[in-house]
Amino acid sequence: MSPAHHLFAVEEDSDPNNTLQAYFDKETNFSFDRASQGEEAVEAVRQATALSAPYAVAFIDIRMPPGIDGLQTATQIREIDPNIQIFIITAFSDYSVEQIQHQLSHHVVVLNKPF
Repeated sequence: MSPAHHLFAVEEDSDPNNTLQAYFDKETNFSFDRASQGEEAVEAVRQATALSAPYAVAFIDIRMPPGIDGLQTATQIREIDPNIQIFIITAFSDYSVEQIQHQLSHHVVVLNKPF
């Protein structure tokens, strides 16, 4: 049986991902993939979309050095798949909630760490 929901997380710190992954791994209707950098995440979303197996949700950290940050990652992912649900995860104030919502056309949830 294939999963009903295909989820993705991109974050440099593996602990929160492991928490998310541990939760979703227990649920049989979810598959969960990870990336540690923005470019890697964008490519994974591109490939999944091309294979007609798009991700339903992306959890994206704002800070992911090196390379593009979480907002740039989310923007590029949204361009590839306008239907993906995006959750921005941050412990910092690099961008205001309003800036994030404006950049992503208000279709985003912002979660502050720690959870």
